[in-house]
Amino acid sequence: MTNEADTCRKFVVPRLQSAGWDSEPHSIAEQRTITDGRVIPVGKGFVRKPPKRVDYLAALHAGFSARRGRGEGQLQIRDRRGVEFH
Repeated sequence: MTNEADTCRKFVVPRLQSAGWDSEPHSIAEQRTITDGRVIPVGKGFVRKPPKRVDYLAALHAGFSARRGRGEGQLQIRDRRGVEFH
């Protein structure tokens, strides 16, 4: 019997790799936490809800300058990668 992790490694990972997400400047990470969890005030303290997790986190590590004006970073990425922002 296969579980979700086995199914992901058998079907999802090969597709991400064939799409080029496992080589620079791209990367993929499995089973990542993306938030610390929502903070709920209780009396004078707080309670933190469980963090949100994702099965896969795909990232593009593009080298662009952050010294330009607002929106210029998107233009730099578009110029380098042909990415369309809508």
